[in-house]
Amino acid sequence: MPLYVPSFVCADAAPGATTWHTLASPQALAATPAGQRCGLTALTAATYTPAGIPVLAGACARPGTAGIFTASNGSWQASGPAIPAALVGQPITVARLTRAGPGISALLTAGSGPGTSLLAAWSADGSHWTVSPPLALHGATVTSASFGPGGTTAIITTGRHGQSIAPGGTAWLPLPALPSGTAALAPGSGGTTDALAVHGGTLTVWQHALGGATWTTIQVINVPIPYGSSS
Repeated sequence: MPLYVPSFVCADAAPGATTWHTLASPQALAATPAGQRCGLTALTAATYTPAGIPVLAGACARPGTAGIFTASNGSWQASGPAIPAALVGQPITVARLTRAGPGISALLTAGSGPGTSLLAAWSADGSHWTVSPPLALHGATVTSASFGPGGTTAIITTGRHGQSIAPGGTAWLPLPALPSGTAALAPGSGGTTDALAVHGGTLTVWQHALGGATWTTIQVINVPIPYGSSS
């Protein structure tokens, strides 16, 4: 599963609305002073701050620049976090941007190929950020990323490896070997993490407690799937 869409037009719609309102196109944002400084090459995500301010994200051609932009007085302002010094020479892409917990959360990639690293970032207003330490992927790719109610970020990489980090965390925490069939992780409260595993028509929810070494089954749901039907 790719982490980002190469390019799209960002739009929104109010609850109950019948039409969409265009926020920005990649070309329009790239032409702004903020987009030019970033060298914006694509839009990858969009969200709103808790105060209702639109926030867009993208990929930057300028090394060491995180392409996050907030709307302000009719224009877009660069508001991305500062990148750790060790990664300032790397291309940065904002792969995820979403409301989570008391603010918004982002997932950024730095570098390319086997040297790619992953960063999580958190902000209450879209402008002031806390950034995690980088997680070296060593050639692996991210197959799933999710955010919990407190802003905790959880990822699955190729090889069925899971990692998580909470806002302000000093290191990514590796999870025990994921249950077979795990498709996504769901960070919960109190440091718990749920693993959603699918086998045919059966969804099994496993849970891991912070500091634990195993997963415990907490729910099994059988979903009827009509096989062999035809029109």
